[in-house]
Amino acid sequence: MIIICESFILSMIFFEYKKYRMATTPAILLGGIYLLFIPVINSIGSYLGFLPLTEKTIISFTMFLLVLFIGGQFWAIYYRSGKRYEPDFFSLSLLDKEKIIWRGYVVGLIAYVISLLQVIEQYGIENTKSNAFGIFAHIGFISRCFMPIIIYYAIKRKKIKYVFALIINIAALIMFKGKYHIYIPVASFVVLYLITKKNIKISGILKAVSLTFISALMLFVSVYTIIPNILAGNTSLNEMKVGIQFSVKHFFHYFFCPFISSNVYFDNPCYSGISTGLRIVFNPIDRLYQWISGSRDYFDPAISLWPIIDTYGNTGNVGGIFSETVFNIGYLGTTIYVFFIGFFLYYFLSQTIYRGKRILSSTFLLGMLLVSFFCNYFTLLPNLECFIICYLADVCALDNRFVLRNLKLFKGCGLLKSNY
Repeated sequence: MIIICESFILSMIFFEYKKYRMATTPAILLGGIYLLFIPVINSIGSYLGFLPLTEKTIISFTMFLLVLFIGGQFWAIYYRSGKRYEPDFFSLSLLDKEKIIWRGYVVGLIAYVISLLQVIEQYGIENTKSNAFGIFAHIGFISRCFMPIIIYYAIKRKKIKYVFALIINIAALIMFKGKYHIYIPVASFVVLYLITKKNIKISGILKAVSLTFISALMLFVSVYTIIPNILAGNTSLNEMKVGIQFSVKHFFHYFFCPFISSNVYFDNPCYSGISTGLRIVFNPIDRLYQWISGSRDYFDPAISLWPIIDTYGNTGNVGGIFSETVFNIGYLGTTIYVFFIGFFLYYFLSQTIYRGKRILSSTFLLGMLLVSFFCNYFTLLPNLECFIICYLADVCALDNRFVLRNLKLFKGCGLLKSNY
């Protein structure tokens, strides 16, 4: 069954790549994750003591990837004879808006640092996680949204101000102890890099994946071992070494957990009832409603069921976008939900590659999807807020003006060309 499902996923990826000639479509990004981890968990993972994936889980992953893929086919048909923009267009467009992006990023970064200092003053440096509050916290999200572009500028321009600002930003994110606040911008940068890179080869994709993996490992070890030990005044090299070894093992536990936990989540659809499940899946809308109505009946979307994932009895409560949604609203609800997620993501991707617009919005959404193999990050309100910021930045700063002003130039230079 693994061979059949893997072959099906691989065929889907090849079809997408032939159609779009790029590695950043939803089916390729998420399909590539499952293509890699399914055989690894059921081979190497077993030797490390992790439980294998069941046939039901593997088939469910494959079928929901197909639903995601089908959700975007309307836009593939709609733009089948359209013109698409070359990677150089997006590179020039981003560089054209360098000053305004940098200024917006600095404002967001200053606000984020002020928010961190407020939290430390009120809750203490060890209790910063999930305690951000006030207007500076919301303005600070601008820095998180613009971070992928600033990383791009740092690589492209090689200016020290970008590197210095990124160090401050990443340090603040680490001190807030929110992993997804770091993972999503890094994943979004990978998507942005692939979109702006001309004639990218398999080696380039592997390099980007390796860089992402290494960065995620370093950030994970920093958050769980190095930073806590430094804050506690523990500078013993031996204890630090033991802590780092434990963190590395825990990192692989983190990566394998959502896949293996899915064995249980797929077997327990609509576990807490449909009304509770809908509040979890549409948690951003629910939280906004609770705030506007004044009831303040906020709901914690975290999963309460912790399946065992290895032979040592370790557990986890994340399952990724597919199994978590099944666990909350059942198979039919998940099919509809994933279809519209695909429809929505492919719309923004099509706006980017066929109209040269919404690049910040599309890279943010695709970056969020890329890490949603771990958890359904579409259920978190801060991510909705960040998407709105990205969309407004696209509409107000990154779109149209540069495109319209240089359309003739792009046609002359071959940056605007027919669809494949």
